[in-house]
Amino acid sequence: MPKATVDNVGMRLALAHPQDVRSLALLDTSAEEEVAERRPQYEAMAAAARASGAESVVDAVAPFMFSRGFLQSQPEKVAQFRQSFIGSNVEGIELATKAVTRRTNVLERISEIKAPALVIVGGEDISTTPDRAQRIVERIAGARLETIAGAGHMTPIEQPERISQLLSEFLTGVDSAAAE
Repeated sequence: MPKATVDNVGMRLALAHPQDVRSLALLDTSAEEEVAERRPQYEAMAAAARASGAESVVDAVAPFMFSRGFLQSQPEKVAQFRQSFIGSNVEGIELATKAVTRRTNVLERISEIKAPALVIVGGEDISTTPDRAQRIVERIAGARLETIAGAGHMTPIEQPERISQLLSEFLTGVDSAAAE
């Protein structure tokens, strides 16, 4: 969950201080408020983690993070996620959840962003769905959308080589454009 928060901060930083943002790489995020139906579910998971520990909710959280195929085919990576999540600070889980459930809608404002933007989304992301990524791309002039087939919300974990390649190409292009 924290990764989505960082991306939302990035969009807000680009709006508030455009001179300080050279480019944006927005991974698995949304410029819109959280889906109303999901807010109580996420908050209940955070409350359960607070009451009983992160281990009590990790199995409920994992399907929001990863594609079904990844959950089935990569048990060792899912186990690493589980261990990392279980070791997380419960207060951090609560704060990350609040950042998602209380996120405000900046979709109508992001057309003000002038920095080059790469928007990456997992084709099977159920947390920040591909249609949300598409709406970001439609509003930021020149933004590029990359949909990672077969991936869920955690594209850097599910497809690390592809994400590294896309980010490297994007940043090289930004550097080249700046040098001209």
